[in-house]
Amino acid sequence: PELCEATWLAEQTGMDAVYAAAYVRSGRSDFGNAVLSRWPIVDSRSLQLTLAGSSIEPRGALTADVRVRNRLVSVTSTH
Repeated sequence: PELCEATWLAEQTGMDAVYAAAYVRSGRSDFGNAVLSRWPIVDSRSLQLTLAGSSIEPRGALTADVRVRNRLVSVTSTH
């Protein structure tokens, strides 16, 4: 199987990464959102932004909770 680009980038940079597919295409690569952080990612969640049954290309958002020193910071990536 192919290595997820976010995982590959994390391995190359020594960062934490999380990925969530926004669109999964049969027989082809999926696409979505990723968050990379030099700080530990402690949780994540994804949200579908496209209405069900819509004819437009699916869109999503990925929120990651990152532990920065003694604080929890939430960051969101969207496509």
